[in-house]
Amino acid sequence: MAISAWSKKILQLLRRMNNVYLAGSCRPNCLRFEIDGAQVGWIPPRVAPLLTQYPEVFGPPHDGAVSLCHGLDSYGKRSDAVDAVLQTLRLEGCLTCLKGWRDEKYSVMPKFSDPPLMWMERAATSLFGVKRYGVHINGYTVTESGEVRMWLVSRHTRVYWTMWQQVVWLPVLASNTHWSKNAKRKPVSQQPLQRRLIL
Repeated sequence: MAISAWSKKILQLLRRMNNVYLAGSCRPNCLRFEIDGAQVGWIPPRVAPLLTQYPEVFGPPHDGAVSLCHGLDSYGKRSDAVDAVLQTLRLEGCLTCLKGWRDEKYSVMPKFSDPPLMWMERAATSLFGVKRYGVHINGYTVTESGEVRMWLVSRHTRVYWTMWQQVVWLPVLASNTHWSKNAKRKPVSQQPLQRRLIL
């Protein structure tokens, strides 16, 4: 397989995974997630009713958006209020993704270069359509026949253990996140990995 054909296959795979802006996605049914008038994500219709049960934190849907209450006017207040709601939803067990709680704080902001408006638990970011940033390292090999193949690693997490990921992925966490819990994890080279070549 020529490298250009391999690149096209990778591009197709990426489009399948990152399709929120493509035709046929669920985005037209989602509500914008806004903080102080700035859009920071997309909330699926099934999640919005759960959030509006906490009127001290989330305003009711208005003009296609769910906003944090204006009284939450600082990074700390917003982060703490949203985290309290998420901890409650986690205990209720109504959202599967919260079973993968990791105690990792992601910055929430409109664009990567913007100052963060709050932090949010990693497991909850998909509920709000918040952009997550990280460093990705991929491994690939070229066979004797010229085929390009990419290495994937099986995930060893509580929720997504049947899925595959890049060889190494390191999240860009909120600046106030402490690595003490993460430091207990085994380095990648010591984790039991199952590798597979694809494409």
